[in-house]
Amino acid sequence: AKAAAYGTDASGHLVGDIHGHTFEVVWPNVSELTRPETGGAGITNGCSSCHPLAGDDEAAEAIAEWAADDDGDGTFHADPPRNFQNGVANPGRDGGVACVACHTTEGFLAIQVFGNDPHALTGAGDAGARTEIVRHSLRRDLGITCKACHGRQADGTFAAGRNPLRQPRNLLCGNCHNNQTVVYEDYQGAGQLVRHPQREMLAGTSGAEVLGQTYSDTVHTIAMAGDCTPCHYDPSVPDATHSFTPTVAGCNVAGCHSSLTSFNRTAFGDYDGDLVIEGIQDEFDGCLAILEAAILAKVPSGPDVTVTLSGAGEWLIGRGGASPVDPAAGNTYLLQPVQDGPQLRAMFNHYFVRYDASRAIHNARYALQLIQKSYVEMTGNAWPGQVRS
Repeated sequence: AKAAAYGTDASGHLVGDIHGHTFEVVWPNVSELTRPETGGAGITNGCSSCHPLAGDDEAAEAIAEWAADDDGDGTFHADPPRNFQNGVANPGRDGGVACVACHTTEGFLAIQVFGNDPHALTGAGDAGARTEIVRHSLRRDLGITCKACHGRQADGTFAAGRNPLRQPRNLLCGNCHNNQTVVYEDYQGAGQLVRHPQREMLAGTSGAEVLGQTYSDTVHTIAMAGDCTPCHYDPSVPDATHSFTPTVAGCNVAGCHSSLTSFNRTAFGDYDGDLVIEGIQDEFDGCLAILEAAILAKVPSGPDVTVTLSGAGEWLIGRGGASPVDPAAGNTYLLQPVQDGPQLRAMFNHYFVRYDASRAIHNARYALQLIQKSYVEMTGNAWPGQVRS
């Protein structure tokens, strides 16, 4: 890069001396160089990979508002997208952390590593720090790059090792892959829904547990101690990559699942009651479907209330027979029509285990217990399959 020999990368972007001296990771330009049509895996740092910036999309609405700037404040994400449930502001404004804290390197460093208050990263107009972080990342197509995790620690020193981490590895992933204070009480009181509770699922905490019931965890809770890297990035595994995609080879290390050939290993019982003992992930899917059907069959309290499940997996609650996805039609997105505590707990647990996204691999025992015990509390019936004790 410092040879001042300019050229182009596979996407046609210039590479050369100027890029080297910015000290920013601009090559590979991930969202371009990993396009499936160019032989890549489709991994991306670009916002537009998940948010098409057009149509009915949360980020599209915010970016469109920023571009038009109808309210004249000049800030990016000036109007947080409404919550799926009831229109409360996103956690980035009223609680939790800002989007930049997990979706951009500079935001991750400022908030997660160096401990700045996310609400202090604001300012007037375009000078707002969070706005500039987002614009910088969009201009350079940067998301989370190497320097988010590798570099100086909060005290300014380097940890030991060839590629020093900014924090101990058992803490890094959990900075973003957690429910970030979105616990059941937040859902019950304001409709906030948990999206990525991997840290809590692995630890066996923060589910909407039924009072008086006991819950337990799988061996992963103790063996991993909150450290995701043994499964998601073990340098001793030949095909380990920084995509952090777990592989069966990673499970085959000494002392773990030496003979495992699939993540969907045979379950210990017929948990979903279909009279077939399937793989644990298939059993989990069956159990989640049973809970989903029970929630939809439950008649909520309140006048003419509708409860539906969107294709994206959100519980939509509305009044008056109007479509739950059309607030202009008078839908209020309120949780208040559903006063039934067991039903709300079941809905929260459906979010919790669904958005963990491991399909029971992180903590099968805890995930299945949350599903099964919510079902029993809500319906008053025995669980139709084998109980995961």
